[in-house]
Amino acid sequence: MQAPDQQKRNILGFACAVIFAPIAVWATSSLPVFRDIPWTLSYLVVAVVAEIGGPGPALVAILIASGGIYRLVLAPGHDRIFDPAHWIQTAAFLVTAFFISFVVLQRKRALSSLQASERHYRSVTETAPDVIITIDENSLILAINPAVQATFGYSPEELIGQKMVALMPERFRDSHAAGIARHLATGTRNISWNGVQLPALRKDGVEIPVEISFAAQSFNGATRFTGFIRDVSERHRAHAALIQSEKLAAVGRLASSIAHEINNPLESVTNLLYLSRGSADLATVQGYLESAEQELRRVSVIANQTLNFHKHSTSPTEVECDKLMTGSLALYHGRLVNVGISVEERYRALRAAFCVEGEVRQVLNNFVGNSIDATPQGGRILARSRDATHWSSGRRGVALTVADTGTGLSPEVRAQMFQPFFSTKGSGGAGLGLWISDQLIARNGGSLRIRSSQASGSSGTVLVLFLPDNADSNSAVIEQVGVSELPQA
Repeated sequence: MQAPDQQKRNILGFACAVIFAPIAVWATSSLPVFRDIPWTLSYLVVAVVAEIGGPGPALVAILIASGGIYRLVLAPGHDRIFDPAHWIQTAAFLVTAFFISFVVLQRKRALSSLQASERHYRSVTETAPDVIITIDENSLILAINPAVQATFGYSPEELIGQKMVALMPERFRDSHAAGIARHLATGTRNISWNGVQLPALRKDGVEIPVEISFAAQSFNGATRFTGFIRDVSERHRAHAALIQSEKLAAVGRLASSIAHEINNPLESVTNLLYLSRGSADLATVQGYLESAEQELRRVSVIANQTLNFHKHSTSPTEVECDKLMTGSLALYHGRLVNVGISVEERYRALRAAFCVEGEVRQVLNNFVGNSIDATPQGGRILARSRDATHWSSGRRGVALTVADTGTGLSPEVRAQMFQPFFSTKGSGGAGLGLWISDQLIARNGGSLRIRSSQASGSSGTVLVLFLPDNADSNSAVIEQVGVSELPQA
């Protein structure tokens, strides 16, 4: 069913066809001025009627005009009505008129489709939560949607005609201008234009994190850039909350391990003191007291390791990685003894790593704990350190290895193990430990490589953590240092 507006246009088109088509034929046959350009008025009427009313009125106009042309112009005498030349000319008029109406109707449909597409685009941009912006080669803002009000505090009218650098912190403006100029000159991009996270500047001067995606288009010989800007402040807050949650969970796990480790020697001290009190032999009492002193030294070691866990947790320093590894193993000594897992330690690193000590302790603590969870009773864990050189960058550093004879990891688990909330421990794990560890490794300029096997008789997992040995190594790299063979059960 046609819309009321279209019905009105159809009625108007039929009226124009009935009225103006005969007038055009009459003018062509009667007025001398039109004799040199025959049928021009009729073509014009057909085009106008097709534009106004569509195909139905256009067909009526063509039929009326062709009949009038043949009767009034080509064959005014009855004796010439069957002249083939007149029929050929009438057919030529029909073909031309149909072609004109077809072109007009196609243009009308294309224009209607363009208008519908423009309305759809406007509805999308005006309701989109992301800022949609178009700039020219000079970074002048040509168009921007209303979402800019909520994100940046500007109205669209305030920004149109202004430079896009108004939305950038001062320190990024020169590099933005240089990037645009380089792209216009060479067509190259210095960074990815898809999903780039950068700080942006609100109207009130507050910086907010945003995610930006841009594309370039050529328009009449000029280049236009259209981009999507998304405020990711909430995402960053959620990310920080997850990190804080995992830190608290790590502290809880650490406290549980410490309590277990301290409780065992304290129980031994209590028993030894009881035995000493009931013994009259001085040599025996002396032996009990020496054993009690050893257990108290054990408590002292655990206390010192606990104090060192978050030591220097805010800034990177040179750290002896052997001490980090022995500290993590010391925290799990009780669990290792209880489940009968032997530990082989090989420390050969001569270099010191440049890292945040507390963060690397947290990573190693996580790795050792996971190895204990995966290794059955009577298994082995290998802990070692060695000097290493990164294969691609040539950086020097330290490689720390934690290997076990556990059950190993399937390819499916390895593909997801660093994803947040992924856990193989069911309700016993939050699925954040390895995800946070991965981020801490990257933040310390290090990298991680994992090998694992589930083959019978040679199952286990090897984790190799590479840490650079100087302050220049402040970005994550892909670790390709050699990995030792899996320890055999």
